[in-house]
Amino acid sequence: LYETSIRLASTRALDTALEITTGTALRLVEGQDCHIYLYDAATDTLTFGTALWRDGRREPAVPAPRKDGLTATVARSGQPLIIEDAPNHPLFQAPNARAWGIQAVAGFPLRRQKRVLGVFTIAFLKPHRFTPSERYILSLLADQAAVAVENARLVAETRARNEELAILNALATAMSRSLDLHQVLRAALDQAMTALDADGGLIYLLEEGQLTPVVHRGLPASLAETAIPPELYDGPVREAIQRGRTIVVDDLAHAPRQPPLDLVEAGFRSAVAVPLLTRDRGVGVMMLLGRQRSAFSRRGQALLSAMAGQISVAVENARLFYETQQRNWELSILNTVATTTSRSLAMQPLLEETLRQILSAMNLQAGAFHLLDPEEDRLTMACQQGLPPGMVRVIAERPEVTPIGEVLTSGEPLLVLNRREDLSAGEGEEPLYNLVVIPLSAKGRILGTLLIIDQAPQSFTQRDLNLLVTIGQQVGVAVENIRLYEQALARERRLRALHDTALGLSSTLQVPRLLRQVLEAAVADLHAEGGVLWLLGRDAQQLHPDLIIGLSEERFASERLQQTRKVAEWVIQHRQPLLADDVRRAPCWEGDPPPEESGAVLAVLLQGKAGLIGVLEARSHARAFTHEDQSFLSILANIAAVAIENAYLYEAVKQYAISLEERVAERTAELQRQKERIEAILHSVADGVVVTDRAGNLVRANPAAERLLSSARAEGTDLVAFIRDLALGFRPPAAQSTVVIAGRTYQAQAAPVRGETEGDLGAVVVLRDVTYFKELDQLKSEFVSNVSHELRTPLANIKLYLTLLEKGHPERRATHLRVLSQEVRRLETLIEDILDLSRLESRGRQAERTPLQMDEIVQQVIQSLAPQATSRNVHLSFEPSPVPPVKANRDQIIQLVTNLVANAINYTEAGGKIALTLGVM
Repeated sequence: LYETSIRLASTRALDTALEITTGTALRLVEGQDCHIYLYDAATDTLTFGTALWRDGRREPAVPAPRKDGLTATVARSGQPLIIEDAPNHPLFQAPNARAWGIQAVAGFPLRRQKRVLGVFTIAFLKPHRFTPSERYILSLLADQAAVAVENARLVAETRARNEELAILNALATAMSRSLDLHQVLRAALDQAMTALDADGGLIYLLEEGQLTPVVHRGLPASLAETAIPPELYDGPVREAIQRGRTIVVDDLAHAPRQPPLDLVEAGFRSAVAVPLLTRDRGVGVMMLLGRQRSAFSRRGQALLSAMAGQISVAVENARLFYETQQRNWELSILNTVATTTSRSLAMQPLLEETLRQILSAMNLQAGAFHLLDPEEDRLTMACQQGLPPGMVRVIAERPEVTPIGEVLTSGEPLLVLNRREDLSAGEGEEPLYNLVVIPLSAKGRILGTLLIIDQAPQSFTQRDLNLLVTIGQQVGVAVENIRLYEQALARERRLRALHDTALGLSSTLQVPRLLRQVLEAAVADLHAEGGVLWLLGRDAQQLHPDLIIGLSEERFASERLQQTRKVAEWVIQHRQPLLADDVRRAPCWEGDPPPEESGAVLAVLLQGKAGLIGVLEARSHARAFTHEDQSFLSILANIAAVAIENAYLYEAVKQYAISLEERVAERTAELQRQKERIEAILHSVADGVVVTDRAGNLVRANPAAERLLSSARAEGTDLVAFIRDLALGFRPPAAQSTVVIAGRTYQAQAAPVRGETEGDLGAVVVLRDVTYFKELDQLKSEFVSNVSHELRTPLANIKLYLTLLEKGHPERRATHLRVLSQEVRRLETLIEDILDLSRLESRGRQAERTPLQMDEIVQQVIQSLAPQATSRNVHLSFEPSPVPPVKANRDQIIQLVTNLVANAINYTEAGGKIALTLGVM
């Protein structure tokens, strides 16, 4: 055993270790035969290792042990199993087991760290009892064999891993030498077939939805060059690309899914297909084929998967390199086109050079640029190179029936491959196989097309189409820029013309000269044959030709005028311009016969701020007017309308200024008269009148106020401050106060001066001398005090004499009555004085006010005072007049009018006349 252990420890070959183990077992135990099977617990499979018979033969009694036999039982349980009576043991009841003639058998697991690596069995054809020593020896041998098996496996694994690493390194080296996709794939397939000892192989790449064979080895061309569309994916290739994992077919003849290629007839029996994945995305499949069944081991499959990862990276790198090359090539072409289109603003040279560069860079046969006229919506060929004459003729005559017309309608690029287009190329001309039409667009509008043709089969790819679309966009932008530049130049010329015209119009305000300048500018800039300027009459209804330039005046004779002004009338009626290539097809002839003469017509409104002025019309036989012409003429018409209105306004303002000067002179004279009247009134007013501003500063004073101010300054009274405080502290309806100057009392009353829009402008302060009224008030107070005393005397006398009259002597009654009468008269006089005083005081109380008809009040007073006027030989008259009612106290108004009329009667001489009138101030 020691010698065996030394030999097992020194060997690294699995077969040698197994042979040493079986030989030692037969020498020590002397059995009939000895077998060792290797066990894979992961798949529960037993693989033949070695067998040794007593006579020295080495061959297995059973190539594959039974799944329910001794070997399988020991492998699954991991425990030794010794059977000394095999014929009667359940494991040996099968007919084939009985045929072996085994009498005793023992099985020991080759166990290492709780893992069963295999099973070691020894059998006897004669009855045998296993002694403890035999059992111990066989168990030790099994353990030593397990260590040897594990070491051998580790060595084999290491050697195989090194070989695989060498293969992978060689593969990486081979693939790193080139970025050409086909060269990389050929090197990869060669390495894979060598490593797995395959008889054939293919590499498919997934392109545009189908698997296309790129490289192959060991296959007939008929089988290897057939692309597999998605609907025909089948067999290992289909499963590998769809499931994303390695698929192994050990027997192609009995595979559940038959591959689309007849591989069995080609002599292949097994296959392995591994997907080529990049970032979990399938890019292709590599399939190896063997002419033997189960030709590819698991280790080989794992190696192939590792190789597939490297191949996938190489494919991705090669594709990226190719993509970069293509992108650089495309960018170079785009840069060349961009440089060409940005170098010139001349349309024809730019398109010719661009077409030449496209055809040269892409190695194409012929092409052409067609542009749409923006005004006439007509297709014209800008330039062409290499087009057949027949095609040029067909496109020029009937572009709508060609692919160009289809692109102009759809707005999408059109690619026609391997098909002859019916373009009537003409007899003898070569047929066209491939044709591309690209729209030239900018800002969502189609400006034209790029036509490319080539006779080489399959000369256009989707990538080429995308590149041409980008070029079409670049050229479209360039065409748009050139057109914008040309429009800008034309607009600049017209703006300059408009500026010059505006300067000319602003230099005159004479209407005839102004109208001529407008019409001449319109005819000159539009390159028109002539023009007419129609103006509306004063009734704004009738149009008449005010000015005609370059046109026969016979058209505007009275008998033809009705027809000639149809265009202008239509423009005024519809409030919009009229533009027509032929005046006979203009929309203004509804129901009326058109004129005999033809020619283009353009008419726009002359519209001012105050309303319509007329119509500006241009005619031409040499050219058709465009929308740009319409815009220019509209702007010119607007400028002209402003100038005409200004001229009209100038005339109106001139007349108005003359009239205004006369009215201003009259008004100034009237204001001067009013000022003189106001000055006279202020000078004649006995009261002092002072005017202040918003700040209370004195602005004006009449002579009476100036005298008061002078007297106040002389005695040290600050009358100015008094007036300022009164003016600033005033509250509606009026502020009143009193001041004493030079011993006299003045009542000051302030009232605001209000403007219509500016509010309070200041105040007017009136200083009235109320010294007399103050003295009168004092006398009244003294009178009231005295009269109360005086009333007691007559009352006492009346009381006394009434007593005497009642109780005295009868003869004295006459005397008593006379005294009583005197005292009553005296008392009556006192009472009248008191009533007069009461009436005077009642004026200060608030009386009830009601609407009054003043003519009725005056009439009533005149009737009551008529006897007094007659007695004084004074004629009293009154003429009623319509005045609005007055809201006042009736008694006070009657008293006021009575006092006024009574004073007039008292102070009018005999024979005089008093006339009363009513009026509103």
